[in-house]
Amino acid sequence: MDLQQRENTQKTKEELIKEIGQLYQKFPQVKEFYQAKAGNVDDVLANYKKIIEKEFIEGKTRGMPKTRFSVARKALNDFKKITKEPLKQHNLLAHFRQRTRNIVQNATQAWAWGHYDSLKERYEDAYGAF
Repeated sequence: MDLQQRENTQKTKEELIKEIGQLYQKFPQVKEFYQAKAGNVDDVLANYKKIIEKEFIEGKTRGMPKTRFSVARKALNDFKKITKEPLKQHNLLAHFRQRTRNIVQNATQAWAWGHYDSLKERYEDAYGAF
């Protein structure tokens, strides 16, 4: 095996450690993954809760929260990927249940055709019958 092939297929322990360190510094998700793996799940969870709260409670446009389910869904999926733990253990669904129900109840078709139906479907995916 020549040097070129070795470089593409095998790295020494030191090279791997250096590469992981670079990934840790460059990508926040890698940092969060290793934080969760080290037992700091609550710190990682707090970051993702903040994203969801900003979307549904704090972040306001024209006096109303933005309520983009895509942002919340991405935060939940990213958290799942990082921690590999069920989100129910962290009580995220229960924490946002009433707020989510209010959003669906107040939704109108004026924003877009099918908006209410889409929100209701997402609610039922998470909580069951509306």
